[in-house]
Amino acid sequence: MPIRDGNLCGTTPPNSQIYYYPGPPGPTGPSGLPGNLNNTAASFTYAQLAHVITQIIQYYPTTVLRSYGTGFTFAGLEGTPVELYSSPDGTYGGLFVISESGDIGAMPLQSIACITLGAGVPYNPAITYIPKPVFPAGFDTNIVTAIHDYLPVSTPVTVYMGTVIDVTGIVYKNVYGMLVVTDDVLGNNPSFIPVTNITGIIPTFTSSAAKTAKVVGITSKLALTYEAIQNK
Repeated sequence: MPIRDGNLCGTTPPNSQIYYYPGPPGPTGPSGLPGNLNNTAASFTYAQLAHVITQIIQYYPTTVLRSYGTGFTFAGLEGTPVELYSSPDGTYGGLFVISESGDIGAMPLQSIACITLGAGVPYNPAITYIPKPVFPAGFDTNIVTAIHDYLPVSTPVTVYMGTVIDVTGIVYKNVYGMLVVTDDVLGNNPSFIPVTNITGIIPTFTSSAAKTAKVVGITSKLALTYEAIQNK
């Protein structure tokens, strides 16, 4: 519509504003691909843990093990492995079920800091691991890949997990999403550690010394523990 304020019809006076009003919305476009977090490094770590637990149940059905948690109030479960429970909606199991003297307990995968087999139990070389996929960029990729590259196999190390749990030994296996730390180079008393709950890593010797050294109870003064803080 032309503007009339004493100027010529069809011209716009100085310092005036022209208002444009949107038309009706157009038709809805096609839907995009659904979102998917299953290929993230964090999700991969839990899938790796589930894969390992399934094999622990298979290869150590009567072995008394400890599944340690990440908190103070609940330290974990001790007993024999029963199953990796999965819901009908799950792609793999989400609860590690353990039995002791008729009692049954379960731990969600994200709360598991470490699974340790009994003293004198050897690592089973038949255990397999999920190969690393192509991770999307993200903080979890940064952490999972950094831990993998930071600790060569045979490095003596103390690994801190959760709140009060630590394991000292030699890196026996190092795959993406999972560390296996054993008492010695023979693979005795393995501890399976999902890397997402690691809170501290302290190598105790150089990796070249690890090939002949057995690490027992060596803790660096570098580490601050809850007990040490309370005693100060």
